[in-house]
Amino acid sequence: MLAIKESLDWLEKSIADENLNNYEYSEFKNLKLIGEGSFGNVISAKWKNTDRFFALKSFKNDSVSIKEVVNE
Repeated sequence: MLAIKESLDWLEKSIADENLNNYEYSEFKNLKLIGEGSFGNVISAKWKNTDRFFALKSFKNDSVSIKEVVNE
């Protein structure tokens, strides 16, 4: 379990240090699922107030996917 805690700590620190960004789905519109995998989903979306499309990755909240997020 220590490796999971270390991974979570690293992930939270990376977000706090702005190396990674965490956005709420409510900040986006026109969400469309474009891919599914064993660790999560990829969604196409427009950021509100822009015409730019983004690919959003969402991860399942379990120990395997947390390690995958850290590895990515």
